[in-house]
Amino acid sequence: MAEDLEIKQREHLKLLQETRDNADVLMMIGEGGQRNTESSEAFKQMKERIHLLTEENHILFEQVTLLRVHHDAVTKECAEKMVEATAKIQRYDNVKIDLDQT
Repeated sequence: MAEDLEIKQREHLKLLQETRDNADVLMMIGEGGQRNTESSEAFKQMKERIHLLTEENHILFEQVTLLRVHHDAVTKECAEKMVEATAKIQRYDNVKIDLDQT
């Protein structure tokens, strides 16, 4: 699962960068091209859509990052509990062996 989260994190970061790059290209095209009312409105809609998609991708990236941090914390806690449980089992076995010998 940690590997999947890392892959998702990289994918979302890549999407953010691609969206920003595409937004820059669109801005250059929009600024350099002819502007009539219809194309100007379409340009504004595309610009707004890019902005919303960039925000959405950024939010998804943050969520995946937080999920990965949470997963790492839970995995670490689980490993600590397993070590603790193994130590308790070993102590119990030692007490049982001592009891059986007496």
